[in-house]
Amino acid sequence: VFKHLYPGGFADETYVKGVRGGDGTRRRKKHRNPAVADAQERLGKAAFEAAADAPSAIHLAACEILIGTDLAGDKRQRRAVVDLPGDRHADFATALEALLHGEGPLLDRFARWVSLLDDSPGGAPSWSVVTTLPALAHPDTHVAIKPTIFERQARRIDPRLVPDKRPNAALYNRYRELALAVRDKLTEAGMPPQDLLDVRSFMEETLRPKALQLLAQLTSAEG
Repeated sequence: VFKHLYPGGFADETYVKGVRGGDGTRRRKKHRNPAVADAQERLGKAAFEAAADAPSAIHLAACEILIGTDLAGDKRQRRAVVDLPGDRHADFATALEALLHGEGPLLDRFARWVSLLDDSPGGAPSWSVVTTLPALAHPDTHVAIKPTIFERQARRIDPRLVPDKRPNAALYNRYRELALAVRDKLTEAGMPPQDLLDVRSFMEETLRPKALQLLAQLTSAEG
């Protein structure tokens, strides 16, 4: 299905312009390259060092990055971050810096990040919100979770995975392993993705209902 849609794979001109964006393409929320560039600049180590005494600057950057991409869900979902009061911004910046640039087990850092957002006045955080910032800042390491898509993929690769609407570190690890497994299979098939954002796009393109209908048509035509 993916090769039918994009004969050149992840380097296909239509895919690059429509999904990755950048290089003169008018920016849209669905474009990954400009969102990655923003996150890596505004949430890099230097940015945290510069905002050591002004954690609200980190919170503002995070909010603007989330608003500028379609990975984070809708306005209601973003409230878990956007609605954090000023007296929580220091804890927010500390937890985010630890997740993005800290040492120690990744799952411990992810759990701390989720815990920080769990009691947000904006409501419980969604998978989309808690994973967008790390996925943009470190797209080779972290993955932006869209539960419906990952659950569909799990049925084919990891059928014992039990989904949970509430983000948690153990399930995030399973989702990451799922994405890495898809990445490896794509690479073995001669279609290596640029990063885990490409892997997510592959899942979305090939697991939506219309794609499954297309698969049936393509398979029937080959038969």
